[in-house]
Order: sequence, then structure tokens, then C-alpha cells
Amino acid sequence: MLVVQTKEQTIPKMLIYEEWDGMPVYYKGYRQVLNGEKQPEEIMGSSALQTYIVSVILGFLYKNLSTEKFFIGTNEAGLHLVKGTNLSSDILIYEKKNLKITKESLHYFDTPPYMVIEIDVQADVKELFHTETNYFIRKTNKLREFGVQKVVWVFTEGKRLVIANDAKHWEMVTWDTPVEVAEGISFVLEDLVKAGGFDI
Repeated sequence: MLVVQTKEQTIPKMLIYEEWDGMPVYYKGYRQVLNGEKQPEEIMGSSALQTYIVSVILGFLYKNLSTEKFFIGTNEAGLHLVKGTNLSSDILIYEKKNLKITKESLHYFDTPPYMVIEIDVQADVKELFHTETNYFIRKTNKLREFGVQKVVWVFTEGKRLVIANDAKHWEMVTWDTPVEVAEGISFVLEDLVKAGGFDI
């Protein structure tokens, strides 16, 4: 098993969620794994609610976005921004004209998607970021600097969205606010969640 050596103990590389400027960022809960309180699989997967939200958003996107024009990526898709910085994303939306995938495409995406949608913070933020707010602000800024045009965060606690359309104008709104994914195509998360048969 590949490991990261620290002064205190050895940390398995499987517990790394992202890499920021050469520094590992671990999955939330990794300390419980090191203490023997949980197995790695218990912290690396999404919760039932997070999975459900990803599912209903993907259902909308696959139904409403042209597959000739757009590519939708999921499953913690990896983004390689620069050497030493690799981020994970829940949902990526690419305009196909800006993307090339071949049989040699065995590494992370290295071109910016048109849009990124994240569901909750899944990283341990204590050491590098101190708070989840600081983490999602810095991650949003990194994605925007990379060239992502729109970043949307879905927060299950409080049923909030943060929508960053540009560097200066971010909105914090509730789930009943329309989210535009392309010209003339928007979803209301609250409606998608209820239409799926569950009143969250």
C-alpha cells in the first residue's frame, strides 16, 4: 500500500482526496480511519442524500443537455490544474468543442470544464483551510482561475446553494432558486428532489 509519511504516523495514499500545491488534502474522517474507528470505505463514499442529489441533477442534465454539444462527467472526476494541484469534482459539464478524449486519455482532465457542481465538502479542512467556508471559497477561486465559467455548490445542511458566475458575483440562495446550466436550460433542485419521490 502506498503511504504518506508524517512525523506522527504513516497515512495511506488512498485517504488523499485532493492535492493542493503539492500538499495532500485528506478525506473528511481520515483521522477516524487512522485511529481504527472506521474503515477507509466508510469515509470515501458519498452519503445516501449526497448520492441522491447527484442522481437527480444528472438525470436532469442527461435529459435536457444536447449530447452532441455537451459532455457530462461524474464519479469524483479528477481535474489536473497545474503540477501538484489535482482537484476532485462531483459533476463536470464540458462543451465538447473544448474537450478531447482518446484511448490515451488515462489521466485527469487537464482542460477546464464549462461548469462544476459540487455537493457538500468532502475534504478534511482542518490543517490547510481551517474551516469548510474557507475551503469552498478557495476551491471555487481555483476553479475559476483554471477557466471554469460557473461553479455551483449544493449544501445539504440548510438546503443552500452557492452560485459563482464570475469572480466578483456569488450568490447564496435556497434550493428553490433556478440554476442555469446553459442558455434557456435551468433546474430547481427542490423540484428535482421532490419529483424523485422524496421530500427532503
